[in-house]
Amino acid sequence: MKYNVAIVLVMHTVKNINYNNVFGNISGSAGTLAAADGLMVLLRNQLNRNIKTLYVDGKGIPADIIQTKQDKTMTYLGIESDNDNIDIDPDLLSIIHYVIENGKYIGACEKLAVESGVTNCNGKHIRTLLDNHKQLLEQYYIRYNVPPRSSYSRKVELIFYGEDTLENDVNDECDETTQKWV
Repeated sequence: MKYNVAIVLVMHTVKNINYNNVFGNISGSAGTLAAADGLMVLLRNQLNRNIKTLYVDGKGIPADIIQTKQDKTMTYLGIESDNDNIDIDPDLLSIIHYVIENGKYIGACEKLAVESGVTNCNGKHIRTLLDNHKQLLEQYYIRYNVPPRSSYSRKVELIFYGEDTLENDVNDECDETTQKWV
């Protein structure tokens, strides 16, 4: 009251995270988002569960993305991310987020471009982009395969296989006698 500041704490986001529209993931009324002067969303990093990404934006606040890591005292500290040095094509990043969100994609390159929100929907562009970045796709736990061409369109298979790896808690322990996670 003293500073005329209101803080709205959102406890959760929607289940199917859309990394192309981070602030659209906030669960609740759109009126709450419209009333806020600033927004922050903390999401798990797709490659490393120990790292959380803090997205910040708002009125008079420059948009920023901050990589954080929790220490032993449960405090989040800003870190320098190795991914900052990698210049990933925005079209490829949109495809990666789309495949992770949906689990898999099998079909034409042009349709993949449209569904993932890529700016250049040319099938040859998408196919070249995927062919040139197979190793990067593997880093995001995405298996890339090109089935034999049966029609005019260029078809691809992209399957996200890392969900089990990412979902296991960092502190989980394996009971060696039963080979089950406890």
